[in-house]
Amino acid sequence: MKPKAIFFILIFMSAFPFTSAEDYAVRLNGVLVDGCVDCSITGKSGLADTGTFMFIVGGGFHPMLNYHGVVVQYGKRISFAALGFAKGMVVGQPVEMKPPVSFANGCIMSPLNFLAEAIGGEIKVKATQKTLEVTAPEPLQIGDIIPEAKTLADELVKKDLIVQQGDINYTNAIAIFSAGYTTDCNGNNAGFPYFCIQAPPTPGLQFEPQLPYVLQMRNDEALVIIGQTPPPSVYFSYRSYLLNRFYADENPPQQKKLFASLGDTINKYNLNENRTPEKRHKKFFVVISTADRSTLREIRSALQRCGISIDDLYIDVIPGDKVRFGTDQSGDGISLLHRVALFNDKEQGEKYRKRPTLEILRITPARHIRPDFLSAPPLRSRISGRTEDHLLPTVEQLREAIITKYSKKYDVYEPKTSVWLVEGYEAIKKRLNVLGETRDTLYLRSEEFSFDKGDIIIVYGVNHVMSRKARYSNVSCYGAEFFNGFGGITNLDYKGTAAEFIQDGKKAEALYVWKFARRKLDETTFVVPIDKKKTYEGINYGDKAFMGFRAYIDPITKVGPSASEVILDRVIVLKEK
Repeated sequence: MKPKAIFFILIFMSAFPFTSAEDYAVRLNGVLVDGCVDCSITGKSGLADTGTFMFIVGGGFHPMLNYHGVVVQYGKRISFAALGFAKGMVVGQPVEMKPPVSFANGCIMSPLNFLAEAIGGEIKVKATQKTLEVTAPEPLQIGDIIPEAKTLADELVKKDLIVQQGDINYTNAIAIFSAGYTTDCNGNNAGFPYFCIQAPPTPGLQFEPQLPYVLQMRNDEALVIIGQTPPPSVYFSYRSYLLNRFYADENPPQQKKLFASLGDTINKYNLNENRTPEKRHKKFFVVISTADRSTLREIRSALQRCGISIDDLYIDVIPGDKVRFGTDQSGDGISLLHRVALFNDKEQGEKYRKRPTLEILRITPARHIRPDFLSAPPLRSRISGRTEDHLLPTVEQLREAIITKYSKKYDVYEPKTSVWLVEGYEAIKKRLNVLGETRDTLYLRSEEFSFDKGDIIIVYGVNHVMSRKARYSNVSCYGAEFFNGFGGITNLDYKGTAAEFIQDGKKAEALYVWKFARRKLDETTFVVPIDKKKTYEGINYGDKAFMGFRAYIDPITKVGPSASEVILDRVIVLKEK
C-alpha cells in the first residue's frame, strides 16, 4: 500500500471509533460465493466492509481522500459517500445512508442500502444464517450501450493505452449541495438537466483524490465521450472545466472552487456544420477531451482503424497553459458537463435523462508521455452586429404600464440588472468562482433584495428569441447565499404575457412579463416555496434573493450574445404598503 493511502487509513482510524463486526457469507443471485464479508447488522439493516463486498460482487472500490469517504463502481454505476454523512450519491442521485459510512477493524463500512443501490440490486439480511442474500444485475460493460466503444477500447489497448470506463449521469446541483458535497448550488439553471461525467482515478492510484465528478488528470490522459447526440431539443453542448485549484500562496493555503469553462463549447449549432441543426440529433459522434497531441493522435488513429469517420470526431482541448495537471494536492480538479435544454418530446427527454446514449472512456498511456500540448482554438466573438436597441421605447412603455397598475397598492423598488458571471479564462486569472458558466450564454442578474411574504417580483423585458438574439432564454429566482435557483421560466412561456400592458399586438409579441410570488396570482406566476426542510428548493420569508437571466446562443455568432447588443432584462420588486 502506498504511503498516502496508509496515511488516509490512519486518519479514518483516529477520527472514527471501532464497532463490532461479524463474518457474513454472501449468496449472489442464488449462488454461495467464496469468502465472507465483515458486517455489523442491526435488524434488517447494517454495515458491510465495502472493499470485500465490492470485490465479491465484481465491482471496484476506492477510498475518497478529500471527503474521507468511499467510491464504489459496479460496471458503469459510480457512487460515493463521505464518512458520517446522512446522504450518499448513487449514479448522481442522493440516497439516505442507513446508517452513515463508518470505520471498523481496518475497514471502511458502508450501509447495506447504499451498496444495494450502488449495484442496482437488492440485499437481504439472513441474520440467523449469517448470510447476505444479494440480487444484482449483470454490470454494464464498455460497449453495452454503444458497441463502437468496445471496438475503440480494444484498439487502444493494442497500442499500450489503459482504458477505464466511466459514466455520465443526470445530476441535480441542489441535491449534491444539500447532501453536503459542494459549497453552493452552482447557480443551477432550474429545471434543465446537467449531465456530469464520473470516472475512476488515474491507474495506479489507490484512492480517489476528490469526488469522482472532479477528475485529477495526468497531462497525457484523455477522456472520450462516444455515442449519440440527444433526441430533438433546442440546445445541447459539451465542455471541460477547471473546477478547483490549490493555492499555496493563500493565507491559509487552500483549495478554491473556480468552475471556469476552458473555452467554447461543442454545441448543437457548431456540431458538423454541414448538417442543418435539426439533423444533428441522435447522430453518432465522438468527443475527445485532452491536452496532449500524442494521445490525441493515438485515439484518432484507433478511430480510423475502427472505421469511424473523422467527420464525427470533435476535439475539446484542455488548455495546457491554463491547467495544472497532476494527481496530488497541487493538481487541478477538472470536470466535464453535458447540457441539454427543452426536449421536443418530454417522454424521449426523460428516457435520455435516465440513461444518456453515451459511453465514457478514460484513456491513460501505460508509460507517461512527455507533454506536447495542443493549441486551444481562439474564442468566438460575441459581437454579431444585430442589436435590440429599436425595442427600447417599447420596453420603457411596458415599465410605465406595470408601475401604473401596481403602484397604488405596492411600494415599487427596481433593483438594477448587470452582467452576472465573467468568462472562464478571466475567472482563472482572478481566482473567482463562476459556478460552471458557459460561453454559450449571456448571464445577467439583478441586485439582491429581501423576499418577504407578501412581495411580488415582476421580471420583464425583451423576449430575446423573438428579437433573434438567442435560441432560448429563461429566468429563475435565486437564494443569494447559496445560489440555489428555482423557476426556470423560458421563452416558451413568454408568448402573450405582455399583451395586458401593451395594446399593440405586434409590439407586445417581442416582450414578456412574468411574476414570482409566495402565492399564485395568475397563470403567469411562479410560486416560490418556503424552504421548510432545508432542501434549498425554496427560500424562507425575508431571505436575500436575486433574479438571474440567461440568453443562449446568438444565431449569428453561435455563442452567447454580447451584453452590448441586448436590452438587459429588468426587475420590479413590489412590497405591500
